[in-house]
Amino acid sequence: MLYKVLPILLLSINAFAGPACNWKPVNTDTTKSNGYLFQVVTLDCNIDYYKNDNVTTQELVILDSDNNNTLVNDIGYADKVSIVTTPEGFPHQVILSSIYGNSNISHTYHIYSTSPVLKLIGKVIQPVNKYQASNGNGSEREVVGFYKDKGMFLIDRMTTKGTKLGKCNACQNWNVETLALGINSLVPVDLKPYSFNKYKPFEMNEHYAKGLFLHSQNERQEAIEAFNKASKEGVIAADLWIAVMSASDIDYEQSKDVINARLQEMILKFDKVQQGAPHPSMVDTAADYIKMIKDNLIK
Repeated sequence: MLYKVLPILLLSINAFAGPACNWKPVNTDTTKSNGYLFQVVTLDCNIDYYKNDNVTTQELVILDSDNNNTLVNDIGYADKVSIVTTPEGFPHQVILSSIYGNSNISHTYHIYSTSPVLKLIGKVIQPVNKYQASNGNGSEREVVGFYKDKGMFLIDRMTTKGTKLGKCNACQNWNVETLALGINSLVPVDLKPYSFNKYKPFEMNEHYAKGLFLHSQNERQEAIEAFNKASKEGVIAADLWIAVMSASDIDYEQSKDVINARLQEMILKFDKVQQGAPHPSMVDTAADYIKMIKDNLIK
């Protein structure tokens, strides 16, 4: 899943007009979890030009705890890197990297599955911070993080997706995108305009949440039943899941007329999603399926 965000001009503590730093490790904090070592390494600039300044940066290194083989060391330098404490039952390891600028603070969550192998399953860029979530009563340096609703783990992030590009950062309009944690992916479930004084966490539709969970457990028929209930309650996202799963059920051993009739039914389902979906990625998915189905209609 690709996310396009507005490039943010950051003047970090790691970006100076002077000579380049010779980064030297000065401290390592290690957390052992699920068979891996997660190390936050602090590096000092280590040149005389900045000898009177506290110029440091941090990076993350992930190692195999059995052999100490380095598996990951490419999340890039940040002003602060931390191992995140997640809600009870959260199945993955989460690392937060933060860059502090003069006018902006940039946060990124890096989410790793640790079973059966170590795998990056997603990044959440610009998760909502406490300043944005509390009408200015919290710190921009703290993020709200994952929360749980109807059994699903969710996270909100700021995005320019679905908005017109502003001429400046201060005049840019923002949306809040809610992502749900799937089995090995982040699923967009909502996109709405951000309001500084009206922000609140997203509340899942009960049947849609159940459908997502059952689908992640490979309980396909039960998932379709849950999505059908959500569809009756007006959840367009559920219609998309139903349409995608129904498209894969078409029996191509049937006659040409029967197959084409089923494909035309699928086009109508995806067209409904395309017309009413609240999220651009849902619209794009529906459009892709419509094109694919039209290309495969039997002449």
